[in-house]
Amino acid sequence: MEDRYEDGLQVLLNVYDVTSTPGDPKSTTVRLNRITRELGLGGVFHGAIQIGATAQLGSPEPVEFSFGWCERGTGVYAVHACQNPMYQFRETISLGSTPKSMEQVRGIIQELKLTWPGHSYDLLMRNCCHFCEDLAARLEVAPVPGWLNRFAVGAAATVSMTQETVKTVQEIGQELGRLSGESLSFLKASWQRTVAAASQQQQQLSERLQQQQPVPC
Repeated sequence: MEDRYEDGLQVLLNVYDVTSTPGDPKSTTVRLNRITRELGLGGVFHGAIQIGATAQLGSPEPVEFSFGWCERGTGVYAVHACQNPMYQFRETISLGSTPKSMEQVRGIIQELKLTWPGHSYDLLMRNCCHFCEDLAARLEVAPVPGWLNRFAVGAAATVSMTQETVKTVQEIGQELGRLSGESLSFLKASWQRTVAAASQQQQQLSERLQQQQPVPC
């Protein structure tokens, strides 16, 4: 039986702390995320989307979908809701209800499995939080909160700006090099023309002097 919530399937965002010591609520990352989460500054979080509060999609227990790296195949995977063993569970946030039927949801998940291959994972540009944003948009529910992925977005912007700065400097250097090369070629050509003209004038002068010399008796 489908789990209905406000005339639709309930969609939940499950948030985890990314920490090297899962299960430890006193770890540095957990404590830091608690502060930055409250301030809306972002943090180091893992996100997953749960569709329905009860068992769905053929699973005997509620499941959540997320995205991660793998060498081959899809990066989309499912685990029991709020029980990902790689992270420290923090909280669940309701994103409202989706107008999609369970059959449509299955189709969306299958499509995402094709468009989110594991090898495309990127910590800053294409991570689990980006996946949650995409899935929430396809389900037509509320967007995930901005703080969930703010750390990666800010870091990506910094990297992009740095790369753009380096690229710009390189382009300026290349342009200056090109202009210098063109200037050098122009100067060389001008010098060659000057030398050629001077040689021609000297030759003409020599010929005139020879013509003016008296013929010996």
